[in-house]
Amino acid sequence: MDSDKRKRDSESSMSSIGEVEKSMSSERTIKPKKKKGKKLNDDKSQNQFAALVEDDVSDEDEAENEISYIHDNTTDKNISSELRQIHEKLNKVEISNNETLKGMVTEIVKQVREDMIKIFEGKIDKLESRIFDVEKENDNLKKEIEKVRKEAEHREDVLRQAVTDQDETISQQGGRINGLDQYSRRNNIIISGIQEDKTETPMQTTEKIVTILNEKFINLNLHKSDIDISHRLGKIQTDRPRPIIAKFVSRLVRNEVMFRRRELKGTRIFINEDLSHLNRFMLTAVKKTIPDNEAVWTRDGTLHHKTADGKIHVIPYSEYKRLMGMDQLSFYRKPDNK
Repeated sequence: MDSDKRKRDSESSMSSIGEVEKSMSSERTIKPKKKKGKKLNDDKSQNQFAALVEDDVSDEDEAENEISYIHDNTTDKNISSELRQIHEKLNKVEISNNETLKGMVTEIVKQVREDMIKIFEGKIDKLESRIFDVEKENDNLKKEIEKVRKEAEHREDVLRQAVTDQDETISQQGGRINGLDQYSRRNNIIISGIQEDKTETPMQTTEKIVTILNEKFINLNLHKSDIDISHRLGKIQTDRPRPIIAKFVSRLVRNEVMFRRRELKGTRIFINEDLSHLNRFMLTAVKKTIPDNEAVWTRDGTLHHKTADGKIHVIPYSEYKRLMGMDQLSFYRKPDNK
């Protein structure tokens, strides 16, 4: 089908070319016509004839000039030559059974392929160059990230060690503070169960302590001068008397009172050590956690624990955190108003 179409197109082109050449040859054969006039005897007829002849001659000259302008000999030759070349090429294409056209198409496709390959190679080179730059930049970023990560790990280790050291320091300082707080209370005792008067003064409170303890403890011989100061603790309560804190002048006298406190059993009067806030909190907390067949108490501000098998061991400050399973800082509370 394609070959027949090309053949018809070729024949149509050839016929068009033949018509153009024929029209050109016919135009070349056009020659100006000369009109013959009769010989007139009178001047008037001759003048009219001459005027007509001049008009015809001028018209013919203009036609010849137009024909010569359009159909110049050199231009005609070039056009004819080009048409013949086109005609010959079309004949060759038709005669060679499209082999030349196929070759031209193949050559064009090959050239286009080569051009496209060059274009893609150029683009690929640019992309490879950009990829190389990106990979290089990524490598640099990875190195920087690794460096930052190592620095962060080092700083984390330093901070962790600093926190550990700080915790140890806080623990040590906390132990010292708690020890100093407890040491400042070494001459104090807390007495509960002594009846309270609404208008009671510290002097009257001291007199009550001396009177009651001398009654309960035989041969104690306690004097008001043995007590430096005493007063009630906390806010006034209507249902029960407030406890009393008493500071002794002599620690020996205070220890004797503490040693004989068991003689108050059944009197509803209790004597306890004046503990630091942390030791008091720990004593209460441990009492709630141990079984009924165990016991815990304090002596000179130090906690003692008696296990079910009868063994007694001291609970130092360093054991507070392990024993309670919480941070030792949580044991600190606001001191009670005295």
